[in-house]
Amino acid sequence: MKTTKPNLAAHALKSSLATAALAVLVAISPALAAGRNPNPGILPVGSSAFGKTLAEWSAAWWKLGIEHPVAGNPFIEGGAIALSRSVWGLAAPLGGATFAVTVPKGKALFLPAITNECSSLEPPESGFHGDTEAEQAECATYWSDHIVGLSFEIDGVPVKDLASYRVVSPQFSFTAPNPNILGVPGGGAGTAVADGYYVMLAPLSPGLHTTHLRGTLRFSTAEGDPFDLEIVTDNVFEITVK
Repeated sequence: MKTTKPNLAAHALKSSLATAALAVLVAISPALAAGRNPNPGILPVGSSAFGKTLAEWSAAWWKLGIEHPVAGNPFIEGGAIALSRSVWGLAAPLGGATFAVTVPKGKALFLPAITNECSSLEPPESGFHGDTEAEQAECATYWSDHIVGLSFEIDGVPVKDLASYRVVSPQFSFTAPNPNILGVPGGGAGTAVADGYYVMLAPLSPGLHTTHLRGTLRFSTAEGDPFDLEIVTDNVFEITVK
């Protein structure tokens, strides 16, 4: 892994969090119907929903965020985005804030907790560069291995066994605009891999719902890391479904 201290401003832009009737997921996952899922209403991590695995949805989520113009980008400003006809996702930068969003009823929700990506487009000195799929996965995993103290609540109920919802995305292609959330001058085409924590909710009932994410991205030279860094996240989404 690179020992160069990363561009923290660029990292803050691109490290993101974010955040449903159960029958939709029951039809996809027999485990839910059997009542063996420790988190009712959340798709088991090894299952598929609407044609994609959790890892594949993470790739789609990152691709949309990277290709979105900086102006109005939910990865920077916080917001809800349509990933498909059936699935919406939430996104926001790491930090401490409350975000109010509106989501159409009947949509499953893809909710990232804390996640990182590495790409071929970002320069080596950024700390987020990899030429091959294996190098990108190793880089993204290195960053996500430094996530500590992670917790995620949905309507006040903690997500159990959150560690099991960590996935590494398949490699995906993108074309970043100029300017872009990666902070690469001129933008351009590239490939990337992401590593992080995500959950997929069956559609929430109409009305107000809340998600609460806490966690820290922590590096320490005292623990053998090449630099000191601590980004604490305490983000709340107030979701109106209608």
